[in-house]
Amino acid sequence: MMSRSVLGFALFTAVVSQGCGTDHSEEIAALQKQVAALTRQVEETHREEEAVQEGQQKLRELVGSLEVEVNRLKPRETAPLATTPPIGKEQEEWLSSVPVPVAQEPAKVSCARVWKLLGQGKDEREVARSLGTSEAAVQACDQKVGRGRARR
Repeated sequence: MMSRSVLGFALFTAVVSQGCGTDHSEEIAALQKQVAALTRQVEETHREEEAVQEGQQKLRELVGSLEVEVNRLKPRETAPLATTPPIGKEQEEWLSSVPVPVAQEPAKVSCARVWKLLGQGKDEREVARSLGTSEAAVQACDQKVGRGRARR
């Protein structure tokens, strides 16, 4: 659009140059040079703009592929590998190297949430797992209501 107006201006100056005669020919030649320079600047600006847009598109594609790669590399929850204990003398060494879980206090848990999940028919193990707490904490909440269920 800009180059059309520049070309229109160049045409206008050419028409005017013919009508004015040779008295202003130097000024007209200077104006034509300026118009040509402006035309080159406009074309260069268009090329730069296209290059920037292409660069932005490539960056968007790169960011998208990096997001996919990051999601692929995120650690996934995996079950611990089952190990079979060795037999004989090695068994004592193996047992001494196996970490023993330390007894911890049951994590604080909202009894209202426990009761809600138990009321939906989930067992204590499922409720404890979904709330990230121990079965003992779930049982303690269950006892508070006074409706502690018989052990299964």
